[in-house]
Amino acid sequence: MENKGWIDYKIKVRERLRLFALKILELSELLPNTNRGRILNNQLTRSGTSVYANYRATIMRTIEERVLFEIVNYRRRS
Repeated sequence: MENKGWIDYKIKVRERLRLFALKILELSELLPNTNRGRILNNQLTRSGTSVYANYRATIMRTIEERVLFEIVNYRRRS
């Protein structure tokens, strides 16, 4: 069982990363619709939102690994 403080920390980090990604998207809308603005917009959007996406992928992978571990251990005990 995980420590409640650790779970609260992970929830706070996830929420902060989500809000950061949303702020990046809001900021990208303010950039001019010029060639340079579009290039900067694309790069800013990709790099600013990838942090949250990578964090979510890591959490999901961890959950999948735990489930697989439990299944393997259950079969070994049976």
